[in-house]
Amino acid sequence: MKFVNKKDFLIYLLILLAVTYLKSIYLSEVYIDNWWYQALIFFGSDQFVNILWLIPILIQVFFISKKIYVELNYFDLRYKNRNNFLKNIFLCFIKEHAIYTTSFIVVQIIGLMILTGIPFKFDVGILELFCKYYIEIMFYIWLLILVSLVIQKYTISFLIELTLLLVLLNILKSSLFPIISLYYNYSFNFLTLPCICFVLHFIKKIYISRDLLGGIKYDIRD
Repeated sequence: MKFVNKKDFLIYLLILLAVTYLKSIYLSEVYIDNWWYQALIFFGSDQFVNILWLIPILIQVFFISKKIYVELNYFDLRYKNRNNFLKNIFLCFIKEHAIYTTSFIVVQIIGLMILTGIPFKFDVGILELFCKYYIEIMFYIWLLILVSLVIQKYTISFLIELTLLLVLLNILKSSLFPIISLYYNYSFNFLTLPCICFVLHFIKKIYISRDLLGGIKYDIRD
């Protein structure tokens, strides 16, 4: 699997910089608790503001999940290495997701410090935010991949999951549901990890079964 696509990552950084600038205009006129957390992760009553805050997250989800979806829909004729292929995809995902997540936090913190003049003091809370964001968005990405593999329509799956996310953010406001807890709970949601394992298990089952069907079709198995 190809590592970080430089063109996609550059587009992501440009969008992130633009969003950071727009955030600085909004944040300079309001006072909010947990300023740095909500400067990065926020969902409120103003839907325009909500979409602005969601844009860099959705771009990150799109670039990573679309690439993995395409990889999983390509059946290599070397069927002995199916499990290794899945493992390599997951390892590449871990590194790529870490790069995007680090950029999401660092670029916005530096940009908002410069544009708003609000001082930033590094503490353990930022590390907690990094870990929480990393895990919660990981769940969202793999859930999207699972849905895409089931219905075999990536764009439709992306829109379905986005719609569901917006609906749940508006009506659920729960600190237990994965991804929703990112917005309504400042502490780590330990339910997210087993949910990720559950989703990955089904992705593996779907991939292996379809890969096996491909092997039967071409009749090249040992």
